[in-house]
Amino acid sequence: MCLPKIILISCLTIILLISNILAAEIAVIVNKESKITTITPQETAALFLGRKQSTRSMQVVTIIEQPRDSELRKDFFRLVNGMSLIQVNAYWSRLQFSGDIQPPIVLSNNQSVLRAVQNDIKAIGYIDSNFVDDSIRVALILKDHNEQLLGYVQ
Repeated sequence: MCLPKIILISCLTIILLISNILAAEIAVIVNKESKITTITPQETAALFLGRKQSTRSMQVVTIIEQPRDSELRKDFFRLVNGMSLIQVNAYWSRLQFSGDIQPPIVLSNNQSVLRAVQNDIKAIGYIDSNFVDDSIRVALILKDHNEQLLGYVQ
């Protein structure tokens, strides 16, 4: 193969990888036995910011978070309510300092969040949609690409 073809193939591969990253979807997940079937982005934001402790159906939830400085958490808050990670972390620091509320449980990765939600009927978390399986229920899908937030019923 000549050098220009190798460069072209390499460039196309990089473009495909980047487009897959940008096209990522975030799944807001609940336990399969949960009363929650769908959830709005606004309700999700209120729960994950500690503004509400229960859903509109009055189900008290246990919030399961991704690592504090993760890209997934950054994308989640940007998509769900337009906040940057700096704003979210500052918000939780103020709440924690005031003693009003404790921040959610933080787990180390998508698989840990998935397992926690599988094992707790009250749990709600979010994961990269590539990790979704039939052991949980997807209550909301957050999409990037400058698309609207789309609710997803499974």
